[in-house]
Amino acid sequence: MAILIPTIDHAIVRYAVITMANTGLRVSELCNLTLDDVDLKNRVLKVRHGKGNKDRSIPINDVIQQIIRFKIYHYQSK
Repeated sequence: MAILIPTIDHAIVRYAVITMANTGLRVSELCNLTLDDVDLKNRVLKVRHGKGNKDRSIPINDVIQQIIRFKIYHYQSK
């Protein structure tokens, strides 16, 4: 995995792969996340209607927290 990620040229795809690798999120779960599902204070992502139509909370590590903060900052600055 460590060899694959640096070869991904598109930043959004690279962030998606890193996030899925660090959290175990499925592609559809990642695509369906909204800002309301992100809880940086408690360091969790809220997955709504995941596999089996179940909700769950996914803990996030420092890497994912930094990516989310970076993306939120750049999104809000536009």
